[in-house]
Amino acid sequence: MLWYERAGAILGFISLCFLYGTSYGIAMLGLETYPGATLTALRMIYAFATAAIILGIRFTFEIRIRLNIIESLTFHKMDILKSLFGGIIYYGFPHSLIGVCQRTIPSNTIHIAQSCVPFFASVFANFMLKDEKFSFKKFYPQIIALIGTILTTLPTFSSSYAEKPSALDYIFMVVGIASFGFGSVYMKSGLASCEPTLCGFFQLFVSAVYSLLFALAWDKPSLFVESINNSTFVSMLWPLILGIVHTCGCTYIYLWTVKKLGAVITSFSNFGQIAVGILIGVFFFKEWVNYKTKDYILSYVGLAILVIAIICGFWSDREKNDTYSRLNMKTTSASASLADNLNDELN
Repeated sequence: MLWYERAGAILGFISLCFLYGTSYGIAMLGLETYPGATLTALRMIYAFATAAIILGIRFTFEIRIRLNIIESLTFHKMDILKSLFGGIIYYGFPHSLIGVCQRTIPSNTIHIAQSCVPFFASVFANFMLKDEKFSFKKFYPQIIALIGTILTTLPTFSSSYAEKPSALDYIFMVVGIASFGFGSVYMKSGLASCEPTLCGFFQLFVSAVYSLLFALAWDKPSLFVESINNSTFVSMLWPLILGIVHTCGCTYIYLWTVKKLGAVITSFSNFGQIAVGILIGVFFFKEWVNYKTKDYILSYVGLAILVIAIICGFWSDREKNDTYSRLNMKTTSASASLADNLNDELN
């Protein structure tokens, strides 16, 4: 990978951390008006509408994109079906489950669970991707990040919910987190040849349909309609921002970043999300206002460990790429030497 490609990939990774992290605070504002499943449905509908507009603009004004889209529709029809499945498994299905489980499970617990996404991604990648086999170099940054996550979120366990957490909600959370990990690997393994703009369009289309059906089934049509009727101009902004920026925007950034950095490394954005989300909570929601000195120490140390884990993840990825580059250079050199010897013998 050339230096400017790596720089762009790292910028995409940072963008994912920021967008995923800020989505937590915006979702909290949206949950004041909408039930969890309904908020997710509105979010996905706005995301799909934005993706449709982007697709229409690029298809109309960019000849190269238009030709790539036509080629994908003509020769990569199976990839389109895979895009539909990828949209459900990475967007509609896990977001709907987590939106529901937030009714009783504290948000800081869900933050901790996000640190398990790279673990699930590495396990699935071991069986689905030839170039991302499970190894100690990929595993130890996840352990470091898990330690940092726990230290950072320990002081926030004083949060209390009106409802007692249920076993069903914990099952929803674990299944949703595992789905994020599987989805990230599936996108790299099955969607490499499909045009990204078209791929994102189909992913968000099926995600919007799934999330809407899930919301109508879980929240019931009456509550779904009632929450929308009670919307104000300000409350309507939250699912709109979540859909346009944090879902549609992240879809295209993620598709590009996972091709450059790989599924496992890109999934480290979940750790960055935790750090950003905590900072948002500190400065905008005053979540540290009741912290004592030991709480501040735990949180600062945890944030520092999260940063170290991300750096270790990138470092192990760089070593892997350097090894591949050296092997390719040796192979190329050996092939050239063999060709020269054959030419000498023929002459």
